[in-house]
Order: sequence, then C-alpha cells, then structure tokens
Amino acid sequence: MTLSRRDFLKLTSAALAATAFGQLPPEDIPRTQTGLGRVLTWGVSVRDAPSLDGHVVGYRTLDEVIPIFGTALDPDEARYNRAWFLTRDGFIHSGLVQPVANLINPVVDPELGRGGVVTRPYPFLGEVTVPFTDARFGPEDRGGVAYRMYYSTTHWVYDIVTGRDGLWWDRIFDDAKLYFYYVRAVHLRRVPPTEFTPLMPEIEDKRVEVDLSRQTVMCYANGQPVMTTRVATGLPQFATPRGDWKVRRKRPSRHMLGQDDPAADPDYDLPGVPWVSYFMGGISFHGTYWHNDYGAPRSHGCVNMTPQAAKWLYRWTLPVVPMGEQMVAGAGTQVIVF
Repeated sequence: MTLSRRDFLKLTSAALAATAFGQLPPEDIPRTQTGLGRVLTWGVSVRDAPSLDGHVVGYRTLDEVIPIFGTALDPDEARYNRAWFLTRDGFIHSGLVQPVANLINPVVDPELGRGGVVTRPYPFLGEVTVPFTDARFGPEDRGGVAYRMYYSTTHWVYDIVTGRDGLWWDRIFDDAKLYFYYVRAVHLRRVPPTEFTPLMPEIEDKRVEVDLSRQTVMCYANGQPVMTTRVATGLPQFATPRGDWKVRRKRPSRHMLGQDDPAADPDYDLPGVPWVSYFMGGISFHGTYWHNDYGAPRSHGCVNMTPQAAKWLYRWTLPVVPMGEQMVAGAGTQVIVF
C-alpha cells in the first residue's frame, strides 16, 4: 500500500490535528507546529503509508530527532489513534514520536543583570526547550550523566554557575532523590509569571470529568464544557479509580518513581513530569513526554495528558499554586471519574 504526496495532502487538515492532539481552547494554548519530533523507543518502523498495512521502508531509533512535515489519518476508522506523522522517509505512527522544538535561550549573568538588577531570581521553574539535554553530576560536559531530560519537562533551578568549560550551567534539584544536577542553561527557559496565573478565576462552579470508556477529559464551567482532550488512563492492572474526587495537591514538577508506589512497576523513573494535579492519593493528571499515544489506557493509574493540556488543567483548577511555590495542598475542583 502506497500513498502519493497528493493523496497525503488530501488527508491533512485542521481536523486531523484535532484528532491527533485533542481539542484545547486556542486562546489559551496556541497551536504551533514545531516541525520536529523525537523518536520515543527503539526500532520504530517507517512505512510507505499511514497504516500498519503499509510496507516498512526503514527504522528509527530512540531519541532520534526528525523533521515532521504533516499529519495523516489511518484509513482504518476502528483504530483509537489514527494519526501518523509524515517524515522525510515515510510515515511513523504519532504515538511513537514526541513533537518537540529546538529553542536556545539567552542567559543573563546573574551577577550583572540588567541595570544592576538580577533578572533570574532563584529558585525558578525551568522548562526544557530542546529535544533533550543531559543532566550531569558536575557543571561540564565531561561530568557523568545522571539523567536525560526531555522536551517539556520542568525542573526547579536553584543557581547558575560557570563550568570549567566556560559555559553557563543551571543547577537543578531532584525532588525525589534529593540531589542537585547540572543542565546547560541555554536549554532551559524560565516559566514566566503569566503561565502561572489562574484561568477563569471568576468562575466558582468548575468540575472535571474523566470518561474511562472514551478516554477523554472534559472540563465544565457553570455547567458548560470549556475544554476537552483525549487522554491515556490506567491499564487494567493499574486502573484509574472511579469515583467523585477533588483536586487535593498540585505541583508544577515531579520526579516520579515506580519504587514509591508498591502497586506500580518499580522500573519506571521519570524526572521532571510537568504540571501535576493530584486528585486521589498519588493519582494525578500530568503532562507526558514518554509517549504521545492518547485514546487508550496505558498508564499506571494517572491520567496522562499532553504537556499543554496538563498545564491548562493545572491553571484552571483549584487550589491555585502561586509562582515559586513547589507544592500547594487543599480541597479544590471536583473530579468525577466514570
């Protein structure tokens, strides 16, 4: 089965993007096309058509960064995630590629600042803006690698130092292992105050509904839907708990470890999980960077969302987390899981 470029163009449209990424309020989350994708696992097949019936024409491997030229739908309407990315060599299923950017950030010497004012008060929340960057035990490229930090992950930055290589390094804190690591400062952006402000704060009547059968989240304000997006909830052995809950705790960054939950897979180790909103024990809504496959259960109980959707929900729900606070607790917005 092959698909010409003309046939591909007939398939692509704004509706395809909505199918691939869920629907979000455009005024709050601009739809920008990064044009790049990071391959999420080893041996990902490249096919000559947007379908599992397409012939394999190549393979891509973990952490390869590839250009993405568009999105097309699998003709099989029974598939829960029909979106495929068009690459230079063919089509790759969207669930196996994280859309990323490659943005280098300016660094201002904190000793100089601008007009004698320090422009980067510490600590601040930093977000990775490149496909990945290695966090090291010391501020130099020769330092041992502690973790690879991926695009859209968030980390608390406590200081900036000059390494022996003459480069600026942000000192970030691991909130699970209680270590400090070093990341190239140009690879992190400071999340500005405008991205912490609450959304629709004047509305008190808010609720979040998680539909396990449809794998969707719907947010309601005064009884009217204001946001919906596809998600990935818990696998059968780690089922997301049904019930009437409330958002209880929120934190903009969390290193999630399977060993912290005796019921979970002890092998998962996910630093910098962004925009976490807990509603039952350790079960939360949060951004996801290790897959891009929404519409079917695949988590250890949490509600996996795109980082953009998780951030919107984080800002929209109560309790409010002021900028600079690493965690806030308190009964907040209603969450119904059914």
